Amino acid sequence: MRADARERRHRIIVAACDLLRNRHEASLTLEEVAGAAGVGIATLYRNFADRRELLHACAAHLFDQVIALQDETLREFPGAPADTWGRYVRGLVGLGLGAVVPLLAPARLADLPADLQSRREAVEQRGHEIVTAAQDAGLVHPTVMPSTFIIGLITVSRPQVSAVAELAPDLTEALVQLYLSGLRHGPGTPGDPE
Repeated sequence: MRADARERRHRIIVAACDLLRNRHEASLTLEEVAGAAGVGIATLYRNFADRRELLHACAAHLFDQVIALQDETLREFPGAPADTWGRYVRGLVGLGLGAVVPLLAPARLADLPADLQSRREAVEQRGHEIVTAAQDAGLVHPTVMPSTFIIGLITVSRPQVSAVAELAPDLTEALVQLYLSGLRHGPGTPGDPE
């Protein structure tokens, strides 16, 4: 693929991911993606036969971004655990995991295509290393599983309905702060005042 064609394809993927972070996938048209990418609809269809193929490319792009963030986090963690952990969590939120993952995830993980499955496994392995390092640094309670961490982060960082966002524009950041605090202390027992 020529460099300019590769760049156009990348622009389409980035535009689709940006749009998915801010609205429900079902309401997103391929024409809107083409417009946001600055290409014609014919160019989009030359690169992606249909919506499913474009969403597959978006999932691969998101996995690649998470892997890059995780690699950076693993390199920097020993020197500044608390700061690096905070950057990692906010980086995941900034990638729009709360909005994009529910739209791109299949009903069953076993249904992921092979290329996405290998990326998911790489993300999971690195994520486990990062959570373990955070536990060793006292930033995450020892009982918190890596899968619980990521599922919880996706949940608290989901986009709010517009009326809630209007009432509390910084709600996502506040929820992420509360979540990070809760991760330090771990799950309480029912009726525990803490």
